[in-house]
Amino acid sequence: MKDKQLFSAVHDNFFAAKSEYNRDIIRSRQNCFTKARYEFTRRIMLINLGIIFGKVLRKFTHSLIKKYYPKIQITGAERIPSEGPILFCANHPNSLIDPVLIGITAKRPVSFMAKAPLFKTPILGSIMYALGMVPAYRGRDDSRQVKKNQKSLERVVKGLKSGRAMGIFPEGVSTDLRQLGLVRGGASRIALGAFAAEVDNLIIIPLGINYETKERLGSRVWINVGKPIQLDEFVAENQSDETKPLTEDKVLRRKLTQQIEAKLKSVIVHLDNAEWDSLLDQLETLVEHSKHKASLKVPKLMRRKRIADALNYFYQKEPETGTQIVSRIQQYHHKVKSAGLIIDDPILQRNTIRTTFTICWKLIHLILWFVPALVGTLGNIVPFVITRSIATKVQDEGQKTTALTRIGVGLPIYLLWYALIANTIRIETQQWVLMPVTNFLLLLSGTISLKYWPYCVKTMVHLGHQVRASLKKGMLQQLREELLDIRGTLVQYAERYADLVPRPNPPSIKPIVMLFASTLSSLVLLSVAFVFYMLLNIYFRPEIKGDMEMFRTEEVELNEATVTQAELTVLRIGEKAKETHEASIDLLNEYQVGKFQFENQKSRQMVSTLLHNFYQARDDLLKIGIIYNPDRENLQSHLSNVSRKRLLQLSTAAMLLRHQMSLRFATTYLKDKKLTKYLNQPDATYGIPEGLVRRVNEELNADIYQTYIATIREKHKQTLNGQGADDSPHSTKLVNLIDEAEKIDSEITDPLHSNVRSAISQAVSKGVNTYLQIQQFVATEIGDFRIKDTKDISEHHIAEDKVKEFHDELKPGDILIERRDWYSSNAFLPGYWPHGALYVGTLQDWEKEDDKDFKKYIIDELKVLVEREARNNQTGTNQAQKNSKAHVEKMRELIEVLELVDSENPPDQKMAELIKKLNEKQIIEAVSEGVIHNTIEHSVGQASSVFALRPKGPKEKKMEPKERAQAIARAFFYLNRPYDFNFDFDTPNTLVCTEVVYRCYGGNSDEATLNFPIVTLMGRRTLPAHQLAIQFVEDVEADRSQYELVAWLDHDRINQTANVLKYNGDYSGEDFEKFKDTLKRSSITFVMEYKKHGLTALVSKQVLYLFYLSVITAFCYAIAKFVFYLRRTSVVQDFSQPSLPVENS
Repeated sequence: MKDKQLFSAVHDNFFAAKSEYNRDIIRSRQNCFTKARYEFTRRIMLINLGIIFGKVLRKFTHSLIKKYYPKIQITGAERIPSEGPILFCANHPNSLIDPVLIGITAKRPVSFMAKAPLFKTPILGSIMYALGMVPAYRGRDDSRQVKKNQKSLERVVKGLKSGRAMGIFPEGVSTDLRQLGLVRGGASRIALGAFAAEVDNLIIIPLGINYETKERLGSRVWINVGKPIQLDEFVAENQSDETKPLTEDKVLRRKLTQQIEAKLKSVIVHLDNAEWDSLLDQLETLVEHSKHKASLKVPKLMRRKRIADALNYFYQKEPETGTQIVSRIQQYHHKVKSAGLIIDDPILQRNTIRTTFTICWKLIHLILWFVPALVGTLGNIVPFVITRSIATKVQDEGQKTTALTRIGVGLPIYLLWYALIANTIRIETQQWVLMPVTNFLLLLSGTISLKYWPYCVKTMVHLGHQVRASLKKGMLQQLREELLDIRGTLVQYAERYADLVPRPNPPSIKPIVMLFASTLSSLVLLSVAFVFYMLLNIYFRPEIKGDMEMFRTEEVELNEATVTQAELTVLRIGEKAKETHEASIDLLNEYQVGKFQFENQKSRQMVSTLLHNFYQARDDLLKIGIIYNPDRENLQSHLSNVSRKRLLQLSTAAMLLRHQMSLRFATTYLKDKKLTKYLNQPDATYGIPEGLVRRVNEELNADIYQTYIATIREKHKQTLNGQGADDSPHSTKLVNLIDEAEKIDSEITDPLHSNVRSAISQAVSKGVNTYLQIQQFVATEIGDFRIKDTKDISEHHIAEDKVKEFHDELKPGDILIERRDWYSSNAFLPGYWPHGALYVGTLQDWEKEDDKDFKKYIIDELKVLVEREARNNQTGTNQAQKNSKAHVEKMRELIEVLELVDSENPPDQKMAELIKKLNEKQIIEAVSEGVIHNTIEHSVGQASSVFALRPKGPKEKKMEPKERAQAIARAFFYLNRPYDFNFDFDTPNTLVCTEVVYRCYGGNSDEATLNFPIVTLMGRRTLPAHQLAIQFVEDVEADRSQYELVAWLDHDRINQTANVLKYNGDYSGEDFEKFKDTLKRSSITFVMEYKKHGLTALVSKQVLYLFYLSVITAFCYAIAKFVFYLRRTSVVQDFSQPSLPVENS
């Protein structure tokens, strides 16, 4: 039994152990699978991240290089296929920038072979791997690593086999020479290896990268794409031994290398002799000033290549000719140099007078651009010098890595510098928006300065040389004659070479022409869209259709009384229309002779009254014409009460009278643009909508309106035939009215409002409205924006005791002229004083007035204004008239409150709140939000300086309390009017700050006591607040002042002091001279405080340190450059004759 139990236990343990072992194996396999899956997923993610990083990095580097070299010209780009295997072979003048330019040209990812040491460089190596580059192991770097090249070549072949574009620089090294170096066999080995690996349709594309001045920012770059080599065709034609593998066919490889070399020479600026480099510059200068049109049509870098090719040709084919040309240029160069000139001096190219004008024109350019260039220099000189200093130390010998090191070193340095500038701006102003704006302006002005100073130095050198040459006229004449002879010779040889090798076809469209063409095409597209828009406006007039349909559904009780009343209304409007027309003609004649002023308030009221009568009459006539039309559906069932003929006569008379009025109105006012603009302004007080002239003109040209008028005429002619309706007592008068309207209509054949003109008018109107909305947004943002918003400025408030002391001197009706520092709007307004307001006082202030009826005057004037507005808008249905009705209700509430103050009845809660507001707020002013009722603590307490003028009128006409009370009533009436961002006094519905004061005190009407100095600024009639201050000072000096200077409150931000100066009519002392000096203060706060306190009081030490650092750096750099220039010019280098190849000697 024990044995069985033991066996059973062992058996159980064995199988348990086996099961556990199996579970461990399964678990282990699962773990391995999980790890493998995780590793696979990780690798896939890394590959995807690498691809994304490569794309982002490629776009970034392309954008960066395009900024450094903005003028990149590519020829032959159509030879590069968008897909399939490509091997790019290019010259290598500019280190790692060349691969980026090739990528820009190819417009597809290109992987390059680059020297292996670069891959070991921190950061750069990772970037190169991310861009798919392949290391090339050169013997000069490490001979032990050369054997790894086989794997690199295999990677390139593998890339080609997958259809990628690969690139290689066959020279193997970068060079500064304008000469193709030794072309090695790496490219041919890769191509033949890929062909042997069955890479189909492989092409080799030669690329020539040509720089104007590769180290300089903004240099021109010309990338010349050569004719591709079809590898399969080349192999078929040049394979030496078909039994050998292609990779072992040395003859084939040598021929392919030679072919690549020849192709590269054909796409770059290549000189057979490197010593001809300086000669090429001289020839290029001579050709550039030769005035040979055929040569100058060729772009600059193409012209340089052509000169180099011609030089190579003549030295190879005609060595004597080449030697003769060089000898003449050499001798001429020595003569120019010994005369203290350079070969491209304008004095050698043109006569003295033309050269003088040219240099004067350049000097004007230098003067105009000096300020932005100086700002750009001081703002960028520190990172510029640091970048140049470090780059000079780390770059390779020569210029082949100069641009790369400047970009690599300069990018972080400039970013740090701009971050420092931005942080300084933030600390100094607390305005975040100024940080990017300042950096953008520094970048823009820095770009200007980079072009400005070389241009300046060159101009000064030419100016000095001109002065020097002018003193030796005989020698100058001899040099000019010899230069003309050399130019003639060069032109002859240029034509000879052109017969052998035709000139390249330059771009048929120059950049400036391209810009003009693109602009013209954009204008054409806009014109087409505009024509389409006009057609829509001609045939679809939703606004006018809405007006015509508005009364069609209105119910009317049709009987003898209502029809008779309508007939009388039409006749009354007809008589009134004649009077209105005659009165408007009289006003028009006054306007044409200069007696009528737009800004005169009384004149404006007269015009507004006439416009209201005209607008209201048109509405009444339209209503009658549509409601009493016998063909209206709702009227068919009532025709038994009144005859159809009578209704047709009434409807026709109303519509034709309305049509006659519209024609007269359009022809009278549409010809004068200024008058049209004036009449198009809305006026809520009189119920005049915006764009009245435009609306009348559009209606006259609307198809729906013209069809309606034509239909009425036709029906009237068919039904009545010129006879009156028998059942109407007013038939004769109505018929006469219709005949007169028809007569006027026939006389006005072209009222200057054709369909196209009307559509243009509407389009312009909508464009202007859009512009005004944008202008309002910009003006609001600028007006409320502080250049400096540090804590001491944002929390600025004049001491309460000083505000109270100033407040105690004020009386209702006083005019306040204010100044708030650091607001950007100050810079756009004339003079130191930018803002005006009206002190209306409180209910208690009104009670303190000597005239006990002061409040009654306010109430009476408010009632007159409110009733006028209510009367003029009682029948209106448009949005403006609805807003006007709401305004009337508010004003009636205000009148009720003012009358309730003296009442024994206690006010309800709403009225009590209004009374409280009237006692808390004392100033009415127009700000960007509109006309508001403000407190003195906010308006005066937050100002930087403010003075009060008390209107008293001229000597011959004193200001009465009643007029001050009426001015206060008008100010309350203008509450909530929108702000006039156009600063135009011709627009009564929108008000600017001083316009509130101006209109409250009569607006220069004949009845007004005050006369305001209206001026014209930028074509607009307006009243700057500063002009009021000027007028007051001038009137005081002339002893004719119509104001009394009550007090002046002036605050000093730097010293945190405030002074209240009280005058009491005494303008002879020192205090008044101080006030007069405010007229000389700058409107720009920085300039004003700088003159008052100096620079150290305005800016922090950090700003001063940065400024002094920039000035010292700029000064030292200028001295260093000047010393270097003197040393360079003091060493006279002989223009050595280029050596000729032995076989050509």
